[in-house]
Amino acid sequence: MAANLAVAADRLAIDGMAESAEEQLANLQQAETRPHLLDLPTVDRVIRVYTEQQGDLWLYREQLARAAADGDAAGRGRAATRRARRE
Repeated sequence: MAANLAVAADRLAIDGMAESAEEQLANLQQAETRPHLLDLPTVDRVIRVYTEQQGDLWLYREQLARAAADGDAAGRGRAATRRARRE
């Protein structure tokens, strides 16, 4: 149960990261057309970082899926141990 809560919290965090990255990317793309706000090298660098981060989200989701599967397996193992002790 605690593992499921942790996975759910991690999913929310990853979804928040994705949403934040998309918002920041949109903001920075607007800043590209307004050079008086930020210098272009900074805008380009930050866009690159957020784009790379967004590209890594699949990895985080895969890790969460594996953690959830491991947690389910661990829970089944504990349940089997409890049953065996009762027998």
